[in-house]
Amino acid sequence: MTDKTLAELKRAGFFSFACGIENGSPTALARMNKSSTVDDNIRALDLFKKYDYYVQMGYILFDKDTTFQELLENYEFLNKYKFAITKGIFSEMFSTEGTKLNDKLKKKSIIKDSNFCGNNKYDIEDDMVRKVYYSLKKWHKSHSKIYDMTIDPLTAPKAISEYEMYEFYTNILKLKDLDLKMFKQILYMVKTYDNLDIDRYTDHMISQTEKDYKDITEDVEKVYVKSKLKYKADTNPFI
Repeated sequence: MTDKTLAELKRAGFFSFACGIENGSPTALARMNKSSTVDDNIRALDLFKKYDYYVQMGYILFDKDTTFQELLENYEFLNKYKFAITKGIFSEMFSTEGTKLNDKLKKKSIIKDSNFCGNNKYDIEDDMVRKVYYSLKKWHKSHSKIYDMTIDPLTAPKAISEYEMYEFYTNILKLKDLDLKMFKQILYMVKTYDNLDIDRYTDHMISQTEKDYKDITEDVEKVYVKSKLKYKADTNPFI
């Protein structure tokens, strides 16, 4: 991404980009064999921000070898670049048939069983990371529909007004703020309490924020009515 390219694209009418940032930790990016660095991604995001683009980051928060330190780095990265949106806080690397990762895990007998569409399951190595993983996955499942419903008009742009797009974006930022608060809290709880009942604590947090999500859902549904859009998508099967 260059300043000139983004300036010209903006002038031509582009306003929404999806880009594969994938992770905010240098060690995680290296493990994923990504050619871009954290600094490369920061430079690109700063340029997107300069020209006021809607940006959806492709993101992979968890893989088999994720460390707790990498999760801390990712929290800081996601918090710093709040303007760039993700479809919920939770995401994981799939071990898909035909990929080098899947072949590697098979050789080490790490694959557990087959999941949806050839995406295979494996255990996360680090105990603390595994607790965060299960918590954020459960958290995401409980809000999956509103994530998809809110982000879709921007990541698959519709024929709606700029103001209506901004209303969707405002609600996406509210969702991201709730996600980041949960992410920060679960990192603290897992680090502080060895015997934390992760399911019970996650259920508690879901219950505590129920009104927030209800309010956002009502706001988003109003924008759908106003913009004459109808949401008919199935629930995300990969979660």
